[in-house]
Amino acid sequence: MANSILAEEDLELGTSWLDLSLPDVQISPEESNDGMIINLEIPFASVRDANIAFNSLRIDAEPPRGNVVKELDVRNNLLLVKMSSSEPKKLRTAISAFMDYVNLVARTFELFGSNTNDDE
Repeated sequence: MANSILAEEDLELGTSWLDLSLPDVQISPEESNDGMIINLEIPFASVRDANIAFNSLRIDAEPPRGNVVKELDVRNNLLLVKMSSSEPKKLRTAISAFMDYVNLVARTFELFGSNTNDDE
């Protein structure tokens, strides 16, 4: 599993984000000619919450020296994330850091409440 960024030994180091109250996160790894691509689908309680998460998380661009490209989008109540890099180790680090921010957003919703009214 030299090319896999989701090897068991790697997951053991950063499983805190797997224990979130987001049990339905979908992870789809791919390999391309340019390296590795990870697609995440992160569900939120409402469309409004997904948009709040999107607006909170999109402002942190990946540093250019990391060679990681991050694309965010929202579809209904899903936050869609696509991260890619030619270097699996840097991609793994970027995903771990990103999921720490997702964890912060999720905990903020837990502490201050989530608005499940999708009228907005």
